Amino acid sequence: MNLFTTQLDPGKEPFFKQAAGFTTTNETEDESFFSSLWSAVGANPPHKICGGFTLMEIMVAIAVIAIVSSMVFTQRDAFSRSVGLNNVAHEVALAVRQTQIYGVSSRGSELTDPIYDFSYGIYFDSGTPDEFSIYRDSVGNKGYQPGDVEVETYTLPAGVEIAGVCVNTGFSSTDCAPGDTPGDAVIMFSRPHPNAEFIARTNGKNIIGDTAVILLEEEESGARRKVIVRRSGFITVE
Repeated sequence: MNLFTTQLDPGKEPFFKQAAGFTTTNETEDESFFSSLWSAVGANPPHKICGGFTLMEIMVAIAVIAIVSSMVFTQRDAFSRSVGLNNVAHEVALAVRQTQIYGVSSRGSELTDPIYDFSYGIYFDSGTPDEFSIYRDSVGNKGYQPGDVEVETYTLPAGVEIAGVCVNTGFSSTDCAPGDTPGDAVIMFSRPHPNAEFIARTNGKNIIGDTAVILLEEEESGARRKVIVRRSGFITVE
């Protein structure tokens, strides 16, 4: 049996009201009855909760969202450029490592070929700061010549360029500023040793150093990363 209504006679008072001796004729009396019932059990009757936002609260919320969004998008753009520059720096470092592998393994040589005739180098030209090349030293002079065989040419993504290539004397010297690039610079590797040779040509003279620094710069932000190559063959990104 349903305590609130009877299936046989919907107009009849609910059973629990009859048992308690209550009879009601309208909704107001029903509400009074239920209030009394809640009080009898020591509880507060449920209330309808009606609420909303004022116009001022909505305007403040929109302003906060706009400020936070602008900050997020600004930081995201700077973060994206930083990540892009970092990726390019590591790609350049991998290209140097690839050149080292070519040189140590005498890539492309035959069994009867002199192993020292298959040195490989990576060539940087100050006239083209957005690209560099891996080549095989066909002439044997440890430098880049027009007759040398180009193996691969790398083009840097837009917005990033090689701001400088420095060949320094001293193992710990990593100084390199934009514009310090000589006419051209070469990092060479020859079998059987993984050691690097650095040659920079300035005013027709070759400068041989102990450390090569490739300075990369993001044009819009001015952020810079260094690819450092030691004479021992150690390659790192800073």
